[in-house]
Amino acid sequence: MGIKAYPFINLSNGIEALDRYDLAFDDVHFLRIQSTACEQKRWGPIIDDLSPDFLMLAALGKTIVVYDFGANKETPRAIWQGLEWVKFVLWRRWHIINYEPAGRAHSMHEYFRHQYRQLDRKTKAKLDYYATFCEGNTLDIRSVTGSTIHDGDIDYQRRIIRTASNAKQ
Repeated sequence: MGIKAYPFINLSNGIEALDRYDLAFDDVHFLRIQSTACEQKRWGPIIDDLSPDFLMLAALGKTIVVYDFGANKETPRAIWQGLEWVKFVLWRRWHIINYEPAGRAHSMHEYFRHQYRQLDRKTKAKLDYYATFCEGNTLDIRSVTGSTIHDGDIDYQRRIIRTASNAKQ
């Protein structure tokens, strides 16, 4: 018997996963970790924008799989930097563990530690609410990535959503 995983589609390029992996629309969740937010170093809003279902499932130790695709690259910034930031913050806030973010070329640990200290009280209070559900659970947040030639192709993404949402489940 396999592990029950909760698929999360990172908008927008992650929509392609519905078609590529034949995911059932009614079984997926959506989140938005923007590469632009990473580039602009808007770390607080990345955490603030995480949905309650993402945070609750993470706190309960459920396996979360985030799907996203890069513009002609295997791993988009939203994953190698944004999702690593999310994992760093959740491990730190909920488990008092210094998670070592994977990054691309070098460790982002010290940089993320500094950014973590900059998070405002409201953001930390939001995370503390979900911490009450951790009860010894550990984080299991994974990613499935790949390259896409459909970056920014809203018509393509709209077709996939329309097809997947209208398919008989």
